[in-house]
This record gives sequence, C-alpha cells and structure tokens, in this order.
Amino acid sequence: MYRKISTEKDLSSILSFTVTDIQSTVTRLVALGAEMDGPIKYQIQGKATRDLRSMVEPAKTIFIACEEDMEEALLAAKMGVRTFTSDWLMNCVMAQELDLDAHQFAESL
Repeated sequence: MYRKISTEKDLSSILSFTVTDIQSTVTRLVALGAEMDGPIKYQIQGKATRDLRSMVEPAKTIFIACEEDMEEALLAAKMGVRTFTSDWLMNCVMAQELDLDAHQFAESL
C-alpha cells in the first residue's frame, strides 16, 4: 500500500537523521536549494536515575527537586551536584534552553 505525500505549501515534512558533520551538511544542502523553516533541534544526551549512589560524574549531573526532596537535594548538593527546582525545569522546557546559571535549589538552604 502506497500513500501519496501532499506537496501543498502549507504542509511540511519533518526529517530526522544522523550525520557526522551537521554544519557542512546543512551548508551543502542550502547551496543545492534546500530551505529550512526553523532551527535545527539537537538531541540531548544523558541518563536519568533515581539513585544518587549510581552517579558517575556528579559535576555533570543535574538534580531536580521539590520541597519533599529536601534531604536528598542537600545530599546531592554536598556531592557537587547542581540542584534545581521543578519550576526551573519547566522554564527550561518552555525556553528550550538549559539555564545552568540560575539560582540553585540547595543554595538557599
């Protein structure tokens, strides 16, 4: 079964693929006449864990905390982990940018 793809101007396709050098690939495609209707979305790499003991690199770890996580947030901060509130996380999602210079959760404790 084949589907006909619409080519109307108000519809667009989303492509997702992996290349070794994104900048040179985009430059070549634009030179060939390609157009972009928005920014390139980069995949974020990382892991999620519920156990602070399983951390490998505390300096590269972010701990998202709420009031109920006070004890764990303090422990994480003492281990060198950056601790932020869930509100911080939502602000980062809305801005589509990590604000690592923001006030940390455990700093005020």
